[in-house]
Amino acid sequence: MPSPFDTYRSTVSGVVWPPLVEGMGALLLSCLARLEESEWLSAEIIEAHQRAQLGVLAGHCAAHSPAFAARLGAAGLEAEDLAEPGGLQRLPPLTRRDLQRTDGLFCEVVPESHLPLGENTTSGSTGEPVMVRRTTLNQLGWMGATLRDHRWQRRDAGLRLAGMSAHNHAVVRQPDWGSPHSLVYRTGPSIMLPTALDLPEMIAVLEDFRPEVLVVYPRSWRKFSMPSPGPTIASPACGTCVA
Repeated sequence: MPSPFDTYRSTVSGVVWPPLVEGMGALLLSCLARLEESEWLSAEIIEAHQRAQLGVLAGHCAAHSPAFAARLGAAGLEAEDLAEPGGLQRLPPLTRRDLQRTDGLFCEVVPESHLPLGENTTSGSTGEPVMVRRTTLNQLGWMGATLRDHRWQRRDAGLRLAGMSAHNHAVVRQPDWGSPHSLVYRTGPSIMLPTALDLPEMIAVLEDFRPEVLVVYPRSWRKFSMPSPGPTIASPACGTCVA
């Protein structure tokens, strides 16, 4: 039985069926296929491939990040040591303070195929915010993992989706689920809410939108679970809730 999420959106003009996906969507589908193949590999094979990739990554970082090169030297390691069994365990983990000292932290050279770069910043709710840079390839990995979760859970992409994000500062309505889903699938409409939204307003927005899939942070889900003298979401409002 095909997954209800397998409703591909053709991105080639004039082609409806069979649907053809190009650009970033095609790369994303390739990533999904590789992830699904890797699910059936043994732990030993996965570890060997991961260590090989780590060796390549460590070599690049040692050459282009002074801070990383210094960390290796302080631990008595060479970049290739991280590709050996037990090598990574010999490298002390980064601390939050290490990440906040950005001088020499980021690579001065990034492969062209990994560009453009983006930035991610924590909310700073537990202290000083942390900013990290991410490549397009890193973003691709996140998108692949996100889509794989939807496929695992066999969620219907045609349903109405509501989500919450600490990075949203206003309620955002979209005709589809947005990236990464809309890059490859035909989806239903969606709405994104700020996590800082007051509970009564949050409930009012969700009651109006009537989502069938709700994706929230655990702390936000607790708001709905706590007894309240005010309004609550009617049970038919959401068919699939993911905390």
